[in-house]
Amino acid sequence: MPISTKEKEIAQTLLAWMKQWQVRNVYMWEDRHGIKVFGLSGKPLQLQRYLMEEDNPKSNYDHWLTSSAAGAFGIELEWREDRLERTGRSPSPQFWHGEEILRSDFLDGIELLLDYVLGSEEGARLTVMPEPGYPWGADYVIRYYDAKKNRVITSKKPSWAVMGTYRDAYDGRDKVGYVADYCKIFPSVNLSEQFPQTLMNLPRGSEVMVTHTLDLPRVPEGEERKQIIRTAHEIKKCGGLIFPSLAVGLIPASNFGPITLVMSVGCVLTGVHPYRPRGRYPVVLYNADVWTETVGTIKNELGRFLFEELTGLTRDYVFYPDLAALGPILREGLVGSDDIEAKRIRNVREMETTIRKRFGLWKGFIRAEDWLSRTEMMNPTQSYAYLEAKVTNILGLENIKFAVCATEFKETTHVFLKSLGLRIPVYPVDAGLNNRAYVDESWKELREELSSYPEYQSLMDSWKFLDYLRYHFAWEASKVIRQVSLDSGSVLDI
Repeated sequence: MPISTKEKEIAQTLLAWMKQWQVRNVYMWEDRHGIKVFGLSGKPLQLQRYLMEEDNPKSNYDHWLTSSAAGAFGIELEWREDRLERTGRSPSPQFWHGEEILRSDFLDGIELLLDYVLGSEEGARLTVMPEPGYPWGADYVIRYYDAKKNRVITSKKPSWAVMGTYRDAYDGRDKVGYVADYCKIFPSVNLSEQFPQTLMNLPRGSEVMVTHTLDLPRVPEGEERKQIIRTAHEIKKCGGLIFPSLAVGLIPASNFGPITLVMSVGCVLTGVHPYRPRGRYPVVLYNADVWTETVGTIKNELGRFLFEELTGLTRDYVFYPDLAALGPILREGLVGSDDIEAKRIRNVREMETTIRKRFGLWKGFIRAEDWLSRTEMMNPTQSYAYLEAKVTNILGLENIKFAVCATEFKETTHVFLKSLGLRIPVYPVDAGLNNRAYVDESWKELREELSSYPEYQSLMDSWKFLDYLRYHFAWEASKVIRQVSLDSGSVLDI
């Protein structure tokens, strides 16, 4: 059905009223079920902050929200038995109750308001669809009203809509359908412009490096070589690493792989005060190594969430309160099976204090029995010697300054970097016995060899001796990173 003059006026009024909550546009259209949909558009971070966060409730003191909304839409109200009701009519349009209105109640109230003023049997639906989203039906034509432009537009397929395989959030089945391509939506950022150094000295002598660890096949031959090259080409095509996790500390996260890309310290400083750019969160720093989504999940499941969000499909804001258009979740995460919260670190002082305490637990060589007791008995937020930073954009390749790797992975590292088109120095690390923890074929032999030493007996019942050896490899790798940074003068004093 054509969009009526009344529906256009409602969209215009909604836009004017919602501007106080950073809504920059309102789209209105009719979905395949005949329901009138109103999409609130704006910058993702502002919509998250003003509409989605539970710790930012709306004041409804003295029924201000109801009165304000009613006034905007020309609904005359009067008090009747301690209730606000529409003059000369019942039932009352009591859109919100209480003096503070939380996120889901606020959005539900707006939907109830739209339902009320439309007066249609099909009702109205409200959705939050951040920029660059707009209404689009994958298998049917949508004509929508753009309140800002004050005109009706026939929707065209967005450039970021691509076919993909994703797991349906409701029935758990794998499906093929449209997903949003993060690489076409999120910018590639250079966070090293202000701070290109690869080592920083924090107050009270804490040395910090920022690294990203890779686990690639040791022998780059045949199909494995092709896979390394394909992975590199995908990264290059995307403009960089997609939402990478970065280890922030005195050692790299070598427990996850033998190849370490050393980043500029700007990749973490731009996420904390006083260096974080106003109105942006390019990086989020946590006080622990937290669980975050894999690239596969981002490109598929989260890609589907983002597609639904940007095109105005139904979303449940109770269970999915974070806008997918912001990238990885910005709130605190959960660590380990005990659901212990990892906290965000917001400023340099807090970062320095957390790192110094962590280094006090993990610094230097640790005997096998002591290492095992620490990993098993510690609070999960303390079980690694580094913190984690999550980049919320595509991290440009120019942020990678050099690489270190186990000697056995030197050729693999060169193949990967060459395929990326990245010409940076590579420094092999020979940490003796520790290197063998990355060579799958030697694990059984290595286990038998270590079993003859009493100091390793506590690690033999499980395969934790591999993590123990990798931990000590990380310290040897950190010495190389530190020396290279010192020799090149790439050190920042904070």
